[in-house]
Amino acid sequence: ASDKRPTRASGFYAATRAGKKKVTASLAPAAHKQLRQLGLDRDMTTEALLIEAINDLFKKYAKQPIA
Repeated sequence: ASDKRPTRASGFYAATRAGKKKVTASLAPAAHKQLRQLGLDRDMTTEALLIEAINDLFKKYAKQPIA
């Protein structure tokens, strides 16, 4: 018997995400739904909304909005 393991395919990463780190948060279902709806209403992705929110948080605490 061979003890070779199946080769695992390397993951695909979009060039726009190269060098970036993931951040996650657990939300109540109602908050998640509201965030998705806000994105739909504003024709924005959830990621774009979160980046905007993080930059606003940085500004609030006198940090550079670099997200």
